[in-house]
Amino acid sequence: MGRLQTIDALRGVAALFVLLGHAATFFDLQYIPRFWLAVDLFFLISGYVLSAVYEPRFREGLTVAAFMKARFLRLYPLYLIGLALGVVSALAALVLKRGDLSAGQFAVAVLTGALMLPSPTWTADDSLFPLNFPAWSLFFELTANLALALLWRRLTKPMLVLIVVSSAAGMVAYGDPGAGESWSSIVGGFPRVGYSFFLGVLIQRHRPPSHSPGWLPWLAVAGAGAALWLRSLPGGALADLATVFLVFPTILWLVAERQPKLGRFAQALGAMSYPLYVIHAPLISIITRGIVFFGAKPEPMAPWLGIATVLTLCGVALMLDRFYDRRVRAKIQHLVG
Repeated sequence: MGRLQTIDALRGVAALFVLLGHAATFFDLQYIPRFWLAVDLFFLISGYVLSAVYEPRFREGLTVAAFMKARFLRLYPLYLIGLALGVVSALAALVLKRGDLSAGQFAVAVLTGALMLPSPTWTADDSLFPLNFPAWSLFFELTANLALALLWRRLTKPMLVLIVVSSAAGMVAYGDPGAGESWSSIVGGFPRVGYSFFLGVLIQRHRPPSHSPGWLPWLAVAGAGAALWLRSLPGGALADLATVFLVFPTILWLVAERQPKLGRFAQALGAMSYPLYVIHAPLISIITRGIVFFGAKPEPMAPWLGIATVLTLCGVALMLDRFYDRRVRAKIQHLVG
């Protein structure tokens, strides 16, 4: 399978919306509407891509252990950078006695975080990963990856439909489309990832043929962005569920195999997406705590603080992809074989 540049663009735009959502105060905005639904788009894309790349390898004899090693190798080096930044932020808050974690809680969070496991620490915000809270989605991502590796032989079309429908029912029954990031909502995270990830697998198996490069993919990317931005949609949670159940899958099915014009730009968005996702929260925390430490507030610095933060973090993400992540993974792969 060649590089799917439209998927790169979707990933990049989704990561940008997550960044904007968590840095809303830097723009003096109360919030960015529905940015958190970008995670469901990530899960959907992941199911699509991993099914396309790895199911043929499973048929050729790839083991569960080898697959999970490959997934950890893909995710861990950049995850470690995000964790390190979270440690710096939390340690500074601990020393200044302005954080939510005690010394013991901090130590436990570092240990479990290094293992990519949820921390048993109960913090003020109830986060699964108190040192870098967006990492909750990586935990569910790896859970879905393991399920794919264990069950791929049994994932017939009827079985995939059953998983998707039952997961959708679970999401509706739970009632919170944004579940999964905290201990209080962890139960709702399983149907959330189950729906989007395995629907991605199903779409990949029944994808339309590829097309020559065009502008339709960018229209679809803009549509995904609009779905993450629209305010006050009628129906509240039902509108959010409709976006996850219908809008994102339709976009993926229509354009996943279409290559966009300006393909290099789309590829750059894709390269930036994962490093941006794993570093942005602790860096925003460090910036915010630094501003507050000097007796100021972020809002009076808006929107220039927000613009500078977004541009800087995007540049850092691209550099991490090119000069750190690719090289580290290549060296590890050479060492472990």
